[in-house]
Amino acid sequence: MIILAVLAIKASLAAPPIQNLMTSYRERSAMNRLTAYVRLARSAYVILRGSSDGASCAGV
Repeated sequence: MIILAVLAIKASLAAPPIQNLMTSYRERSAMNRLTAYVRLARSAYVILRGSSDGASCAGV
């Protein structure tokens, strides 16, 4: 019983750092998705507008 009590106390102390870790992971994941969407939109814009050198858009 004492071992279970000690494990329960340790688990309750570990919960806040795990919550912070999960929040940080979600924020990074959202930022990576946003960056990917911006890059996709940018590449689609270049494809739709046309590019003579592959780096800049024609007429911009």
